[in-house]
Amino acid sequence: MLSQILGLANFILGRADRWRDKSREERMRVAAYLQSLSDCLARIAAELRTNHEPHAGCAELAHYARKLPDTVERELGENAAALLDNLRAAASSRAAAMNPKADLDFARQQMAVIEETAGSIKALAVSLAAE
Repeated sequence: MLSQILGLANFILGRADRWRDKSREERMRVAAYLQSLSDCLARIAAELRTNHEPHAGCAELAHYARKLPDTVERELGENAAALLDNLRAAASSRAAAMNPKADLDFARQQMAVIEETAGSIKALAVSLAAE
């Protein structure tokens, strides 16, 4: 699931300009979602760095994957349909739930990417909220 979240996050970052012309209320909702996602990714990376398994963070991440706000989904449009489908499938996967080791192994190999993505998402959230 983590690889799908990172893929979606990078897609969102690539389309950041789409939210700049939205109402303040929509920008604030998107910013709050992105801030929560960024915080979650940062906590996961921090736990992995201390060699702990981030069970709570992974559960939170799965929730964010399943409950992508309508505002975000609507703005991502058709181009993100496959990304969103893959993300939801990964978040709901019984195989992944039964074998979290594969996700943890991937996460440990991608810690720098997780941290960079968390920072980029946070910067976008702050930017959207400040406009």
